[in-house]
Amino acid sequence: MTIEVIKNISVLFREEAQLPVPLLDYLKLNDLRINELLEDENRNGDLLLNSSWNKTP
Repeated sequence: MTIEVIKNISVLFREEAQLPVPLLDYLKLNDLRINELLEDENRNGDLLLNSSWNKTP
């Protein structure tokens, strides 16, 4: 049996037609809190999750 363990998780935010950036950096740069980002109907973007896995025997 092989077990997969999450090695690394990162959350990115990508506004329209821009490269994704780490969510925390985006919030700091725009002086926002996460709830302000989620409630802002004028801000279009995607939250992206990146992860890597380790397989163990």
